[in-house]
Amino acid sequence: MALAHMAVASSLQVVLVSVNYHKRSTSHHDIEVVQKFANEYHLPLHVFDAYDLEGNFQAKARDFRYQKALEVAQEVKADVIMTAHHMDDHLETYLWQLKRNHKPLYYGIKPTTWLQEFELVRPLLELSKQDLIHYNQLHNITYVIDESNQQPIYTRNVIRQTLLEMSEEEKQNHLKALNESNHQLETMMRSFQSHITDQGIEVMWIKTLSLDEQHRCLRFFLNQHKAIKASEDALNQFVHHLEHSDYHQFFSPVYLMVHRGWIKIYKPTPPLHIKCHSIQELQNINTEAFKFDLKSIHCMFFDSDFPVTLRYAKPKDRMQIKIGRKKVFNWLSEKKIPRIMRQTWMVIENAEKQIIYVKGWGADMVHRTNIHP
Repeated sequence: MALAHMAVASSLQVVLVSVNYHKRSTSHHDIEVVQKFANEYHLPLHVFDAYDLEGNFQAKARDFRYQKALEVAQEVKADVIMTAHHMDDHLETYLWQLKRNHKPLYYGIKPTTWLQEFELVRPLLELSKQDLIHYNQLHNITYVIDESNQQPIYTRNVIRQTLLEMSEEEKQNHLKALNESNHQLETMMRSFQSHITDQGIEVMWIKTLSLDEQHRCLRFFLNQHKAIKASEDALNQFVHHLEHSDYHQFFSPVYLMVHRGWIKIYKPTPPLHIKCHSIQELQNINTEAFKFDLKSIHCMFFDSDFPVTLRYAKPKDRMQIKIGRKKVFNWLSEKKIPRIMRQTWMVIENAEKQIIYVKGWGADMVHRTNIHP
């Protein structure tokens, strides 16, 4: 409630998102408080209901609310998504990380990160919960205390209670340790950055690091490409395959791959299945997402070829060469194209279901022109 008021007071264009998990008999009152605030300040409010989330409730609840925030942000074309995590949450996360022996890139809660294409901002991390309560009282803002946070049924709740019992001096000591740890991590990240080139990360170099440093380096590399989640087990599996000449593993929303002595990032391209009924229609397709310009291809199209279909290569695809027909995947293998990239390699198929053009290879014998790239 404090963050919402601060945003309005700063003349930001605000859209509110609230979730009712129906875990408490009083949860409907929370929504009423937010609705009253939204009405008073003429703000759009999106309310979502989440019933019976199975498994790890806290994790499922977090995923649910972030997913809904993302959907609303996309719908309203927002610039950023803001959450009201505060200093107590920051310390709580730090103590939880220590308890679980986590090896993060940042201790506590990062002030900014990414939620897919949106920047996720936490502007209140330097304010305590008590500071925010005081702010609400000062500005006569109605707020709600979630009484379930006092129940020691989750590890975070136990840590939250421990923080409440700490003196201000103890909290400041933890904050000092947290900041020192993040300073050391920042120094480590800078050393990693000096080894990340346009080629990627050299396998020979990363193998000189300890396993813990390898994990952190890979997380740092992935984080630069908005891949936030990378479990220890997944990273162990990837590190186990560093000796392979061609290996890939998915870390949403990108692939991390080993190829010919380098660790690289591969961003999946959108699904491709486009049918064109004329050469003009073909050349006017916006293929920016596929990093390919159809106006520059060297291929002679005949009326009988249309409609042609742009799609990705399939394992059984073949193209006519001087003698016989050659598998497209065999050509990709000869050119040492990484396996993951072969799955999204563009070809053009004519009306008779024949492959007449392969990106990078060119046209078949019938459709070749005298112009060469």
